[in-house]
Amino acid sequence: MIILFLLTIVSLLIWIESQLPWLLIYPGLAHRNWEVQNNYSKRTEKDKIKFKENIKNKLLVNQYIFEKNNYPYHVQAEHWVLWVHSRITEEKVQEIVEKELGITHKRDWTYYENPPYLRSVPDMIHYHVFVRK
Repeated sequence: MIILFLLTIVSLLIWIESQLPWLLIYPGLAHRNWEVQNNYSKRTEKDKIKFKENIKNKLLVNQYIFEKNNYPYHVQAEHWVLWVHSRITEEKVQEIVEKELGITHKRDWTYYENPPYLRSVPDMIHYHVFVRK
């Protein structure tokens, strides 16, 4: 019943183009606004391959890549992506966020590993990091 309620709220938020509240940031619930989604959908296969190769090449010389999401979700937070070679612990994610953004309080940010079925690059592990505005 609670899940149905949450899905109804999220559907309504999408329809009225409202940003997803901080507390509802969760895989599958976050969405892009229409303009960003339209741009995301316009990417060609060549664009996708080039993006993936670029990330892989950067990971050859870096332990991780931490960058703003080019197609951010429409949420009440800044949206970043953390690309890594393999899964890392929450402590390691926190260490990277502190190093890259100078944020030391966990209450000011959240993250999740993007599950394979939602990944734009299915074979590459990455985390979505959201920082309160």
